Amino acid sequence: MKIKEMLLVPLSVVSLIACSNNKINNEDRDAMQILEEKREYYEELDRKKEKEAKGYQVEMTAEEAETEKEKLANMTEDEKFKYKVDKAKEKIDNMLDIAKKARQEEIDVEETKNQVEEALKNITEEK
Repeated sequence: MKIKEMLLVPLSVVSLIACSNNKINNEDRDAMQILEEKREYYEELDRKKEKEAKGYQVEMTAEEAETEKEKLANMTEDEKFKYKVDKAKEKIDNMLDIAKKARQEEIDVEETKNQVEEALKNITEEK
C-alpha cells in the first residue's frame, strides 16, 4: 500500500503542474500574435533599409562617369545647366520619397504601439 501511495503523490503533482501551465487565454494569444507580426514587420523593414543603403553606397562606375563627362563636354552652357538642375531635382525627389516613407514608418510604429498597449491593458484588466 505504501508503494502505491508513494507513486500516486508524484504523479498527481506532475499532472497538476502540467495542467496549470496550459492556460493561455485569447487576449494573451492576440497580444503575442500582434508582437510576432510586428517583429516580422520590423525584420522586413530592416531588409528594405539594407537594400536602400546598398543602392546609395554604389557610386558611378568609371564607365558611367566617362559617359557623363562626354555628355557634358558636348553640351552648351544652357544645356549643362538644365541637365544639372534636372539631376538635382531627381535627387531631391528621391530624398522626399525617403522622407515620406520614414514618416509613414513613424505613423505605423505609433499605431502598433497603441495596439500593443491596448492589448496589454485588456490582458491586465482581466487578470
